[in-house]
Amino acid sequence: MTLSAIEIITVKTKKDLDDFIHFPDMLYAQDKFYVRQLTRDLKKHFSSRNPFFIHADVTYFLAKKEGKILG
Repeated sequence: MTLSAIEIITVKTKKDLDDFIHFPDMLYAQDKFYVRQLTRDLKKHFSSRNPFFIHADVTYFLAKKEGKILG
């Protein structure tokens, strides 16, 4: 049995950001009480259009193992 490492990647591309935004949908897919936020609101929240980013810098990360997003 080989153990594969968890890879931590920095969100850099549009696809990475989409994966980052949609991760909670996968995580809580079986939770009947989970209420999904609107994608357009999340994209605005995590984009440079958010006024918070006038004064702050952020970096987003994804944890992947064998191509599957874990966190």
